[in-house]
Amino acid sequence: MLRTAVLLISLISYAGVNAFQSSVCSPSTLSPARGPLHSPIHPHALRRPHSLPHSPLFSTPDDSQNPKDPYSNFPPLLKPVAEAIDSTTGGWALSYADCSPETESTPIGILFLATNLGFIFAGILLYTEGLRTLGILTDLAGIVSWIYHYNQLSSRGENSPAVKLSLFIDYLTAGTALIIGTGYLFQETAAYLETLPISTLGLAALTSSTIPFYLTGALTSSFLAITCLGLCWVWEYGYPYLFWHSLWHVFSAVTVYFVGAGQQ
Repeated sequence: MLRTAVLLISLISYAGVNAFQSSVCSPSTLSPARGPLHSPIHPHALRRPHSLPHSPLFSTPDDSQNPKDPYSNFPPLLKPVAEAIDSTTGGWALSYADCSPETESTPIGILFLATNLGFIFAGILLYTEGLRTLGILTDLAGIVSWIYHYNQLSSRGENSPAVKLSLFIDYLTAGTALIIGTGYLFQETAAYLETLPISTLGLAALTSSTIPFYLTGALTSSFLAITCLGLCWVWEYGYPYLFWHSLWHVFSAVTVYFVGAGQQ
């Protein structure tokens, strides 16, 4: 829908410019061979003009191939931070996987984007159950993650400014939700351990059915989520990345919900 809207705006703008030029240029200044009625429309004229202003959070298919600053979309206050992070990590922190041949419009690409719905559902459930802060952060993390992966799928190359900016914001939103969720998880684990007697029987109880369901679920799903995240960093390309990163979305969304359930 976004791409369709941009294309329509571009076509309207192109038609408007031609109409303006036709109205201000007198016929005497136009060569007969190049007049408005004799000038064929070049096929590229109907393409979306990438020079038009567009949202810094959304990429175009070839913006990563443009020889411009890969941090050009960053606000002035965030640009030096992003450059410092990339410099410290040797460019790894704001790098991203090449998902080709999949794109944002292929079935697998769409399915990959749809895995972000897990965050939306978990956030809504948490919000309705009274954990409004965690619920809102989880929904926000899901939306930003969708934007990042949409850009990742639609870009071509390794230095798209829009992809880097959306990845940077993804770190901020997901990181905030992760910190809060981890704090809740430690709190819930400590509260459970305090109920156990300091004895061999108490240690054995750690593996028994006395562990609350939400705590078992949170610990299990968080382990699976971290494992999948690590694997998609090992195979950071194409289908392996899409598969493991999709599972990271699913298991991390489940983890957030279990952590929130422990706060009831």
